[in-house]
Amino acid sequence: MRQRRTIGIDSSAAFLTQARASLSDAVFEQRDLSVDDLPPADLVYARYLLSHLPEPEARIAAWRSALRPGGRLLIEENTRLRIHHPVFQRYEDAVAVVMGTGGGDLYVGERLWPLADRATHATVSPPASVIARLFGMNLVTWGANPAAKGLDVHELAADLQSLEASDEEGLVVFELAQLTFEATSSA
Repeated sequence: MRQRRTIGIDSSAAFLTQARASLSDAVFEQRDLSVDDLPPADLVYARYLLSHLPEPEARIAAWRSALRPGGRLLIEENTRLRIHHPVFQRYEDAVAVVMGTGGGDLYVGERLWPLADRATHATVSPPASVIARLFGMNLVTWGANPAAKGLDVHELAADLQSLEASDEEGLVVFELAQLTFEATSSA
């Protein structure tokens, strides 16, 4: 029987530090998945990753080939956001600029839908505090990105931080594509 282990991968050292602190029995690696290969795996889960990468279809093909026989690739990506707050709307506008400049697509879920072996839609609407914290963490990663220069990231970060105490719900509704891809070869 093959030993099971969990490997977390991210390009952000800060995100990896947070992950290591919260999940001590996993291994974490810093990689750029826009170019780096995945290790052979039985199960790969990626959430809100392909929207940041150019050529997500090519990444899916590469990741599928890394799956062991019978393996699965599970992906969750936005198909749409319904936003009912001006600060969160400013974030959506800003992130679309930053992602688009790098070849990303904030709503890549709809584009990937027909490629999946199985697909479902899900709708989630976390409290404003959770959304503000998530969006704020993303802002930190924009540091040296030239696309973020004219976006007044510091003001947006302060406005998001002011919403971290809010328990209001329904301000952002995420419409997600939940996609399953099966192994294409014997990795």
